[in-house]
Amino acid sequence: MLLQAISQNTKILGMKTKIISNIIVCVFLFSTGAVYGESKGQVKRVSSKASLKNKVSTNENIAKPVVKPQTPFESALEKIKSDDSNIRRAGAAEFSRLRDKKAITPLIKLLKDKNASVRAAAIDALGLLRAKKARAEISNLLLKDKDERVRHTAAISLSYIGGKEAGESLVKAMDDKSAGVRYAAIRTIAVLRYEKAQEKLIKFLKKKDIKMRRSVINTLGKIRSVEAAKSIAAYYDDKDIYVRREVAKALGEIRDEKRISTLKKMLKDDKEAIQIEAAYSLAKMKDDSGLEMAHNLIKSSDRQIKQTSASIIALIGNEKSVKVLEAAYKAEEKANIKSLIKFSKERLLSRLKLKKKK
Repeated sequence: MLLQAISQNTKILGMKTKIISNIIVCVFLFSTGAVYGESKGQVKRVSSKASLKNKVSTNENIAKPVVKPQTPFESALEKIKSDDSNIRRAGAAEFSRLRDKKAITPLIKLLKDKNASVRAAAIDALGLLRAKKARAEISNLLLKDKDERVRHTAAISLSYIGGKEAGESLVKAMDDKSAGVRYAAIRTIAVLRYEKAQEKLIKFLKKKDIKMRRSVINTLGKIRSVEAAKSIAAYYDDKDIYVRREVAKALGEIRDEKRISTLKKMLKDDKEAIQIEAAYSLAKMKDDSGLEMAHNLIKSSDRQIKQTSASIIALIGNEKSVKVLEAAYKAEEKANIKSLIKFSKERLLSRLKLKKKK
């Protein structure tokens, strides 16, 4: 009986233990499932956020196209289209620096700009670009533009563009009310060597303006006006040293042998600068009246006088002149002057050899 009772109790205890074990297993499985589900949800949410971020980032890259930087030419082109006249002027100035021939057409359009500073800047740029296409319009502005700056710039620019087609406009501009425009026109006539201007230039010699006289004599020399030689020579003893100097230079450019006597008079001028210019002009006409003077003045402390003396000796020097140049070379300290003296000696020796062969 006792054994039977123990056996029954053992069975009941075993059943309870099994039930408790099953309950524990179920609780564990339920807990694990819940945690796994929550983790999986978090992974999905994180994944979705990352995916969305990548999409946004991709869209941003697509929405921002690569902007190509402007070239200096494109920048200047944009500026001349501005409503601000200062910016348009700056654009024209940039074209001056770039020296790109493609700028000629847009710059020509600026010649009609309402702002005078813009027109002047465009004219300057077209001059530096040697824009022959703009010559006629710039010549017109030289005579008709109301702004003095524009007319002055036009006269200067025509010297860069060149072509005697602008000559007549420049002659008319000699009567401009602005002295600056008149001087600029006369200088450009010299550059263009516009011979048809000589009649009016000769008349201008009689003006009381000393600066104008200097400029006119210089221009008549540059265009080598033989017709003007007599009128120029009349001022060989002018009170103004610079007028006299221009006379000596101009007569050397024109090379009218009838004026040799005037140049010999100028060898006696009280200023060495005039004497040496007269001697140089005589040398250009193969007259050696100023050679001894050149031998002496090559020792001058004045650089210009020294250089001119060396050039005279190269043109008309003799055997004695070779020794003069050698002595001057040894005494000279400045390298550039030494080089010039050496070159003059080489020219002289070459000329003397040719003379002996003849």
